[in-house]
Amino acid sequence: LEFRRVLFRSSITYAGGGGGGATTTGGTAGSGGGGAGVGGSGPAAASLVGGFGTAGTGGGGGGGAEYSSPGGNGGSGIVILKYTKSVSSSVDTANTWVFRTSGTWTAPTGTSNVDYLIVGGGGGGAGAGAGAGGFRTGTGYAVTAGNTYTVTIGAGGAGAVGGSSAAANGSNSLLANTANTSANVTSAGGGRGGGGQSPATVNGADGGSGGGASYPGGGGSASQTGGSGNVPASSPSQGNAGGNSVGTGNGGGGGAGGAGVNGS
Repeated sequence: LEFRRVLFRSSITYAGGGGGGATTTGGTAGSGGGGAGVGGSGPAAASLVGGFGTAGTGGGGGGGAEYSSPGGNGGSGIVILKYTKSVSSSVDTANTWVFRTSGTWTAPTGTSNVDYLIVGGGGGGAGAGAGAGGFRTGTGYAVTAGNTYTVTIGAGGAGAVGGSSAAANGSNSLLANTANTSANVTSAGGGRGGGGQSPATVNGADGGSGGGASYPGGGGSASQTGGSGNVPASSPSQGNAGGNSVGTGNGGGGGAGGAGVNGS
């Protein structure tokens, strides 16, 4: 079981969108672990690969160059639980658990609620950058001491060659209360970046944050649209829409708290 119990730590940025792919200059990645897009054309473009989203941040994969270059894989998600445990009538201790792989957590004696940060897996890039995993935080989530809670870490989606195939969405991350499933908290996986030849795949996919749009054959056309973010809906919003493609050959950036930049 791979998680760490740590003291409160400095701020880290999560859920960055992947940068869009392009025939010239790839888009920069969104802050928070998004992968950078790459740019290029001709035979040499096939050897270029969009940047991978960073593991443990839910970052979206970057878009590939032109139609022959693969986009990057999305980064896996993360779940962080922070709580205060009563040791005695006058002493409390602060604790933080960081999950980078799926596992379980048993609420300790003296614990009645937790604060959480949950990030879904980032989508895979193709001709366009992918959306980041959904980003959700909350305070005062009620738990029962002695009960065991399931933590699922969403995997990043696989990237794909922009002009020939569709990438994969990221997977959901989840804090599950088996005694009351209506209280489960889910952050959705990020939407894949647009790619392939089909109208059904060139637009970015919906997700925690939406994937950017490509065009048939890779790159981009202004008529294609990025996927919607905050799907399914949560309040506050868990993410943003992906970018539209910008002119022929330039894929949109993936949506996120720190959105990826369109290729140019």
